[in-house]
Amino acid sequence: VVIGVGRGDACLAQLGLAPAPLGPFDRFLDHLAKYLTGVSVPLGELAADGYRPVSDMGVAEVPEGSTLQRLDDSVPVVPVDVAATGPKVIGIGARRSRHVSFTVGADEERIRKAIETARAARETAGLNPDELSFGAYVNVVCHDDIEVARRVAASGVSIFSRFSAMYGKAQAGVGAAAAASLEKLSAAYDVRHHGELDAGHNGAVDLDFMNRFAIVGSPGYCAERLARLEKLGLDRVVVMSGLDDGSAETARQVRECREALDNGVLPLPARHEVAR
Repeated sequence: VVIGVGRGDACLAQLGLAPAPLGPFDRFLDHLAKYLTGVSVPLGELAADGYRPVSDMGVAEVPEGSTLQRLDDSVPVVPVDVAATGPKVIGIGARRSRHVSFTVGADEERIRKAIETARAARETAGLNPDELSFGAYVNVVCHDDIEVARRVAASGVSIFSRFSAMYGKAQAGVGAAAAASLEKLSAAYDVRHHGELDAGHNGAVDLDFMNRFAIVGSPGYCAERLARLEKLGLDRVVVMSGLDDGSAETARQVRECREALDNGVLPLPARHEVAR
């Protein structure tokens, strides 16, 4: 069991909210780690983000802190895996957890830089960077017909690449061509059609960017790209294998892509995970 935590994107957008601010997100991860390990969280910290303190209720006494009691200390603490894209969230994740999974696609240089950023942040905080475990969320769609693979991959690539231009401006270090593609996608993104294969904003992602950010192609090509990612120091890859829009034709294409993934790619080390 792993608890995955991110700042929120589409889920909060459906509630009319932007992703969680960095300060509250940092404190949330700190409090979550304390709860999971049985450490008391001071009540004053819980009221730091605008909530009224319990003392305002007019009660006689209140506890000094809030604690989650562990029923069996022999059971390992559930790890928290922080999903992160930019350097600030990567740094927060590396300080607050031992597990960080990057949402920077399959771009080897960006993954390498993300690992360096995480290790540096943890070391600066006086913690051991060798304790960190790294993962990556990667769009992987396999099909011998490249046009089918690209269509099935399009919505997932839009979802995950947009994290790199969340507020309309591409993050530093992605390169000029990628930045232009990301900013075009951000400007065109229609949350009402989030995750849909034929959403208009999917067309904002050009083929050069898709080829770099995602792994799309024949099973042999996909297996080779994944093997290269493993050599960077990743402990796990969460594979996003394409979405279905409900039509019979798309269902057939998605099924073929997943069968190609299962049969031609996933005889990889068992620690690689597939999310569907």
